[in-house]
Amino acid sequence: MTLASTWAMCQDIGGRYTAVTAASMNTIGSLGAAAAGWATGTIIDRSLSAHASTLQVAVEQLPASEKHAAIMTGFDYNFMSFAAVYAVAALCWRFIDSEIPIVAVPQFAKKS
Repeated sequence: MTLASTWAMCQDIGGRYTAVTAASMNTIGSLGAAAAGWATGTIIDRSLSAHASTLQVAVEQLPASEKHAAIMTGFDYNFMSFAAVYAVAALCWRFIDSEIPIVAVPQFAKKS
């Protein structure tokens, strides 16, 4: 649902540099996707470690039910952090004015 409007925004603010604007948006999105994969693994790993520490056992010694509970807690933290990132992104998009181009369009003098 948002893809068309984001590409249209790139056209509006990019003007003749639409491709560069869209490529920058795409690159930043790809970096965010890579960071999300790393963050998911890190948060779940830390959730497992914290749960094992609370029970005063090693992660490998956690019973399957406790390990599952710790993993689900990690996914809950992931969901909350990703929701916060999406909320901030939506707020940032709200303040983009498509009437203002990134590069000023040169004004040509009228011939008399």
